[in-house]
Amino acid sequence: MKKIKADIKAKSESKYKKIPVYDPKTGEKIDEIIETPVKEIKNIFQKLTEGQKEWASYGLKRRKIKILKIKESILVNIDEIVNLISKDTGKSKTDVIMSEIYPVISTIDTFVKRAERYLSDKEINLKNKLTINKKSYVAYMPKGPVAVISPWNYPFQIPFREIILNLLAGNSVLLKGSPETLLVSLKIEEIIRFAGIDDNIFQNVLGGKEAGEEITKYPWKHITFTGSVEVGKRIMAKAAENLTSVTLELGGKDPMIVLEDADLERAANGAIFNGCFISGQSCAAVERIYVSNKVKEKFIKMLVDKAKKLRSYIEYPSDYDIGPITTKFQYDKILAHLREASKKAKILTGGLPQKGLAGWYIPPTVVVNVNHSMKLMKEETFGPILPVMGVSSIQEAIDLANDSDYGLNASIWTKNHSLAKKIASKLEAGTVLINDHLYTQAVSRAPWLGIKKSGIGVSHGAWGPRSMAQLKHINYDVLPLKRDLWWFPSSANKYDAFKSYIKKDFWRKPAIMLKFIKEFLLLFRKF
Repeated sequence: MKKIKADIKAKSESKYKKIPVYDPKTGEKIDEIIETPVKEIKNIFQKLTEGQKEWASYGLKRRKIKILKIKESILVNIDEIVNLISKDTGKSKTDVIMSEIYPVISTIDTFVKRAERYLSDKEINLKNKLTINKKSYVAYMPKGPVAVISPWNYPFQIPFREIILNLLAGNSVLLKGSPETLLVSLKIEEIIRFAGIDDNIFQNVLGGKEAGEEITKYPWKHITFTGSVEVGKRIMAKAAENLTSVTLELGGKDPMIVLEDADLERAANGAIFNGCFISGQSCAAVERIYVSNKVKEKFIKMLVDKAKKLRSYIEYPSDYDIGPITTKFQYDKILAHLREASKKAKILTGGLPQKGLAGWYIPPTVVVNVNHSMKLMKEETFGPILPVMGVSSIQEAIDLANDSDYGLNASIWTKNHSLAKKIASKLEAGTVLINDHLYTQAVSRAPWLGIKKSGIGVSHGAWGPRSMAQLKHINYDVLPLKRDLWWFPSSANKYDAFKSYIKKDFWRKPAIMLKFIKEFLLLFRKF
C-alpha cells in the first residue's frame, strides 16, 4: 500500500482545487484533499465503459477472488481503518467497527458465498400446454458502468456495499463519496487498489455538488444514491434523460410504537440506542416515539434516566457513547428543529449545547409535549433527539406513525407477537421490526428498502446483486416444429380449437369453477 499512499500524497501537492477536511470534535480544519477536476469525469466515464467489458469477461469466479482480497485488506489493516473513519466522522471506535466494518465484511462474506445462487441462470417452468415444446430461463447479465453516490453518515459501509454488489455483478464502478468525509473515500480507493482492481474498473471522484451534477449527465447503466429527497429527485430526473435505472435511499422519519404490555426496560434501552447510536445520524434511527398513555410516564422517566447516563466524548474522549455531529450543516439543522419545538414542547434532558463548547456536539435529548405541527415530528432531524407522544389507542399510534412523507423503518414493542404482526401489516414502511429497531440495515441477507419518499429499489439479500444486474429472459425450442400452433394461417377451426382448449384447461379446475358458479348465481339474482 506504500506506493498508493505516495500517489495520494502527490495528488495533494498538485495545483488542483482543494477541499478542506474538518475535525467534528473541534470544528478545526485538519487536512485538504485535491478535488477531481470536473472536466476529467467524461474521460472517467469512457474509461469505465471500456474497462467494464474486460471485467465482465472475467466471470463470477475470478471476480470473487478479487473481492476476497478486499476483505483481506480490511481485516489486516482493521485498526488503521477504524481510526481513520473515527477521525473523519467523530464516531467512537466501537461505533465504527459495528456500523462500518462489520457490515462490509459481512456483505463480502455473504455475497461471495451466495453469488452463484443469486446470479446464476434460473429455469422457468412455463406451465402452459400450448408451449409444451418450449423452455425458458432467466440470466443475470452485467449492466455496464455504474455510478455510486454515497453519504457522509456511513462513508465506508454504504459505498463499499454498493461497490461490492456491482463488482460481483460484473459492472465497473465510479464512486463519489461525500465531500465531508473524503479521507474515508481515499481509504476505500486504497483498499480496492490493493485487491488488484485498477482504474479501468473502479474510479474515485473527489468533489461536491458540481462533480455530482456532472456525473449524472452521462448514460450510466445504473445510479445508486443515498442522501436527501431533494438531491434524489434531481438525480432521478437526470437519469430519466438516459433511461438510467436508479436505486435511491432518501432518508426516514422512523416511528417507534410502544404498547402498554411492552417490556419497558427493553423498549427504553432500544429507544436510547436506536435513537442515539452514532449521534442519531442514521436514516433508520428512532426519530418519533408513540407510547401508550397507560405507561407513558413510566417509560419517559426510564428514557430520561438512561439518556443522562450516556457518556459524551467531551468527558470520556477515548471511550464514549455519544460523539459529535459529523457536519456543521447537520448540526445547524438539528438546533433549528430543537429551537422551533422548544417554543411549545418541553425538553426533559439534553437540549441546546452549552455555549463555548468546541466542535459540533448535541447531547442526548428527550422532548415531550410535541405534535405533528413541529418539524421535529415531520422532517428528518438526524440527531440524538427523542420526541415522545402519548397515544390512547393502537389505531391512533398507527395513524400517527403513517402521517409522514417517509417510509423506511418502523418498530413495534409488545409481548404480543400476533398483535404486532397485524400492526406491522398496516405500517407504511419498507422494514418493520418487533421489539427491535434499525439493526437489519447491517444484515446482508435481509432486504433493505424504503417506500414513499424514503426511496426506490431494494438492496441486500438476493435483491441486491440482482438489482445491479441486467435481467434477461431466454426462450428456446426443445421440440422444433415447422410452425407453432398459434402461427398463420387463421381459420374457424383453429378458433374453435383454442376456445375448447381454454374452457377445458381452465374451467375444469375446481377453484375456478366454483368462482365462476358464484359469480353466475349473483348475476342471475339481479334479473
